[in-house]
Amino acid sequence: MLYPKIANIKKQNLTLTFMVILSCVIVIASLIINILVNKQINWSLLVLGAIIYIWTTTIYSIRENKNMAFHIMLQLIAISIFTVWIDASLGYRGWSFQYAIPIATMAANITMSMINIIKAKYYLKYVIYHVIIFLLSCLSLPLIFTTLVTKPLLNIISLVIAGITFLIAIFLSYKDIRQELARRFHI
Repeated sequence: MLYPKIANIKKQNLTLTFMVILSCVIVIASLIINILVNKQINWSLLVLGAIIYIWTTTIYSIRENKNMAFHIMLQLIAISIFTVWIDASLGYRGWSFQYAIPIATMAANITMSMINIIKAKYYLKYVIYHVIIFLLSCLSLPLIFTTLVTKPLLNIISLVIAGITFLIAIFLSYKDIRQELARRFHI
């Protein structure tokens, strides 16, 4: 008979609680910033919608036992393309590259870290998707130096979060990654 690992459940609950609090802080902070900076456009509702969308996708992926990392990568690509299309359709104001895509990449990287903590034994299955998400996040770097991004703060924060979450993932799974590389490539 298999018994549940209490430590993993506690770690999962702690991670889930942290992510819920972080989501609430992000929504409240965006609402406050929206009210203080720009009352004409309610872009904080986009942040709220994105948080709800991310939670819905994550919960669906966990419950359906799908490859969550693939879904996150696919959602990041789809959201990025969709927001650029919406921005271009509305006369291109730059919010897609300045706000939407950096927020989406931050969410994808944080979600990948959350998955790495909760389902650490499956990380090798997800590592290629984490690398792709990290590389997609790094596309913000050249955008910072173009005229597409006039306020690079969120892009810089997105890059820092991508780097930190990727380093954490490698640090937490270094032994498994090294064993897998040795097994596959006879190193």
